[in-house]
Amino acid sequence: MAEILQDIQFTLHERNAEVVVSENLPEVRYNRTQLGVVFRNLITNAVKFNDKPQPKLEIDVREEGEKYVFSVKDNGIGIEERYFDRIFMIFQRLQRKEEYQGTGAGLTIVKKIVENHHGRIWLSSVLGEGTTFSFTIPK
Repeated sequence: MAEILQDIQFTLHERNAEVVVSENLPEVRYNRTQLGVVFRNLITNAVKFNDKPQPKLEIDVREEGEKYVFSVKDNGIGIEERYFDRIFMIFQRLQRKEEYQGTGAGLTIVKKIVENHHGRIWLSSVLGEGTTFSFTIPK
């Protein structure tokens, strides 16, 4: 996690973002590069889709039986529930290209990585208050 945050330090600093990482993150058996893609995408999206003067992110984990449930929570713009499934489709964008840059492929890639490692990903969100993306990793 420290390596990921270091890689995106410029973006975090530029947006005055505060990132709180749980102290109890476990070591997991996972493809290091792919897990980095998952976290990097979720963290950069949390900063990008945030209209607050100081974006705040919380990265946490809990154990549920034979899996870990990781979460990336933000205080950003939020997502309407009717779009929850659509955001995981390739090249689907909820905002105009002029407002937020990107290809619309990031969350599709994240979902594919998580599912290829026998996990699942989902979100909860309140429009105007923020979003929490959660995903599982087998122990």
